[in-house]
Amino acid sequence: MKVLIATDGKTLESNVSKRFGKAEWYLIVDSDTNEIEQFPNLTIGDHHDIIPKAVDRGVSAVITGNVGPRSFELLSYHRLQIALARTMRAHDAIEWLKQGKLRILDAPTMRKNIEEHELLQKDRRDQFGKWKQLFRGRGAYAAGIAHEHHHLQQYGGRGH
Repeated sequence: MKVLIATDGKTLESNVSKRFGKAEWYLIVDSDTNEIEQFPNLTIGDHHDIIPKAVDRGVSAVITGNVGPRSFELLSYHRLQIALARTMRAHDAIEWLKQGKLRILDAPTMRKNIEEHELLQKDRRDQFGKWKQLFRGRGAYAAGIAHEHHHLQQYGGRGH
């Protein structure tokens, strides 16, 4: 059986990645011969590009720590079995899959796609940068940012 594993490194000693789209590497492993084909995840879209390559190479199952809705949809479209393996090494995950010990997913484990998450994080960083520039050199109180209970926090609650 051939398996696609999302990993944090390029060997079977590497940990299974916490999230399919954030994996550093994708390994296509023949579970009978332990022959490995390695693919780096260089950009946000690479994890979608690996799926057709895996299917063309005869992969029937995917092992990952989590999977978002879009990746789950693509993997399911190609009739790939998606197995959940958290906090374990790739070679152990393969053994557990062969023994039927891994949970097979029937729905994504994440609510957002990796692209949505990345855009949201970038937007938050941009907004923080604008606020930081606007109030540079001013204290939080001078900038008009109110903090609840600031009087008690500032004076240790002694009512000064």
